[in-house]
Amino acid sequence: MKRDRQSFQPSMKKNTSRIPGSLLAALDIGTTKIVCIIGRVSDDSNSLEIVGVGHQASAGIKSGAVIDIDAAEVAIRQTVQTAENMAASVMKSYPLRNVVLSVPGIHSKSQIDSIDIQIAGHEVTDNDIMRALAKAQDGVEKD
Repeated sequence: MKRDRQSFQPSMKKNTSRIPGSLLAALDIGTTKIVCIIGRVSDDSNSLEIVGVGHQASAGIKSGAVIDIDAAEVAIRQTVQTAENMAASVMKSYPLRNVVLSVPGIHSKSQIDSIDIQIAGHEVTDNDIMRALAKAQDGVEKD
């Protein structure tokens, strides 16, 4: 069954601009179902054209908590693969890079930390960013 592509205008902040043609995915992991939607920014007003959708019943998740990581992983991968297959002509074998993830907040928590790295007065490079992210991840509170 071929689905028509749909467009909608997302409510994005004015300072949040997307490059026309870039892809954005939304992944919603719920207790009853998992949904992945892939959209392509269609113009300078940040409207999105839906180019891929995947959904299926959740597995390995109960009351918002992951109880079987392997089953949850399989269900998530299958859902994303379905959306990617539908969007294949637009994605042209490039991996998704921008994904908005929605998970139940009941078991989530956040923490704010500051980290410092030495850059020795040079321009910040991708390697500097990777070192900063690695240092930040080392400092994340483990449960």
